[in-house]
Amino acid sequence: MRAHLSEILRINNQVYGLVSDEAHKTFRDRDKLLMTTSTYSPVIKQWLPVLYSFMNGLTTEHYRHHFLVLFQTLT
Repeated sequence: MRAHLSEILRINNQVYGLVSDEAHKTFRDRDKLLMTTSTYSPVIKQWLPVLYSFMNGLTTEHYRHHFLVLFQTLT
């Protein structure tokens, strides 16, 4: 996955970024969220999910876990 993601982020010497957002209405309990990070692939012209995380809160610690896994995947 790491090599494939690296290829997607750097196509034709252009750097494509990552977009992260939370889905607040995925679960009945409004305190539970689905965090998604995606990147755009110009090859298939679609957004591709890179990482999904279940979050049961919006504290710094909740975000830290999501982005820690994301950055470990990229390095």
